[in-house]
Amino acid sequence: MKKRVLWTAIELLLALAVIGTVSRQVPVRESQLEGSIMSLAPSVTEILFALGVQDRLIGVSTACNYPPAAKHIRKVGHFGVPDIELLYALKPELVIITQLRDPEARKAIQFCGAKLLTVKQGDHEEVFRGIEVIGKAVGVAEAARKYADELRERFARATVNVPDAQRPRVYVEISPRPLRTAAKGSFLDDLIYRAGGINIAHDFSQPWTTISPEAVVARNPEIIILAYPTSRDAPYAIAGRIGWSGLDAVRSGRVVTDLNRDTLARPGPRLVEGLEALADLFARYREDKAQ
Repeated sequence: MKKRVLWTAIELLLALAVIGTVSRQVPVRESQLEGSIMSLAPSVTEILFALGVQDRLIGVSTACNYPPAAKHIRKVGHFGVPDIELLYALKPELVIITQLRDPEARKAIQFCGAKLLTVKQGDHEEVFRGIEVIGKAVGVAEAARKYADELRERFARATVNVPDAQRPRVYVEISPRPLRTAAKGSFLDDLIYRAGGINIAHDFSQPWTTISPEAVVARNPEIIILAYPTSRDAPYAIAGRIGWSGLDAVRSGRVVTDLNRDTLARPGPRLVEGLEALADLFARYREDKAQ
């Protein structure tokens, strides 16, 4: 038993020592996979649960908190950052990501012999295609296609077509320090427009970007959505920012704190719920303006 533990430790040390020099590619094959899966993105974990293959999940990121059962799966790193030692110890057959924040992680995954699948999630259609791609990779292609088509139909029904003149100017704050928001190229920007609003940061060059307080004031949003945990005093804190008390959203009491931030900030199956919630919010705005 001691010799076995010793050899396992030696193998791990050797693997970690050579990870930086290994660069072979291990692509996902067309054939179905029936082995273990590791997810390093909350949206991917939600998709795997929705497709009914959660029993094959041997590890998820610390950000994977939905559905509730995901909280009880072994944590194998952070969002886009795997724990290399656990990766080597668990030896998953498939690792699914949306991005890798650690440049050495790709080499580590490849060295361990795992197949690496990167899923794009830039807008709603990429999210739905991602569900189909994941389904094909884990052996449930037909179920994934049907599920993605159901989401497409719901998304189409919830999409709002109104003239730009009737669309509220919307600012979604993802982080208060520094101020961060979503811009063109992000799925959230796509959601805002399809729900019947106009994102004040649509013309920014990066999909997820910082924004200055002065830029927000200059663009004068009519609705402010805080997409992070807040207190009841958050609207007062927003009004207390220099120059923000005169914003249309603040003066009309449209600083929104009660939307489910995961449905807005997580490009997974609940993306449709995010669209429906935004569409309802913007419809109430139009009704109030019409009175």
